[in-house]
Amino acid sequence: MAASFRHEFEHPTLQDPKLSKWWARAAEYRSGGFDRLLVPAPWMRTSEQLTATSVRGEVFAHAQIQLRPGRRPPTTSSSSGSGPASLSAEFAWELAGAWRTAMVDDSECILLWAIPTWEQWGVLRTGPW
Repeated sequence: MAASFRHEFEHPTLQDPKLSKWWARAAEYRSGGFDRLLVPAPWMRTSEQLTATSVRGEVFAHAQIQLRPGRRPPTTSSSSGSGPASLSAEFAWELAGAWRTAMVDDSECILLWAIPTWEQWGVLRTGPW
């Protein structure tokens, strides 16, 4: 990251000049957001492994989970019947990625779900509860 930051911030615009057209175009589509440096969970599959196992979804969803500072992020299984394992079992969502944020107090993690169909996404959004 140090090398990346050095490259970006050495320029007067604080951006890589080669990417200026890209940033200008991308700004047209942004309405907000946030930046994070993410560290993958040790058990997370690599891009190559995800591709080889054909992780696919008609839609992908991410979850930003707030934790008490220093608390460990959730794992892929849960003995309580809640959390990532239950979403996989009950809704057929596949956990495609899990990260903790770097350079902070471990107060959040990001999960990325591959959801087979829009209808399976809709079930969680509308209930059965």
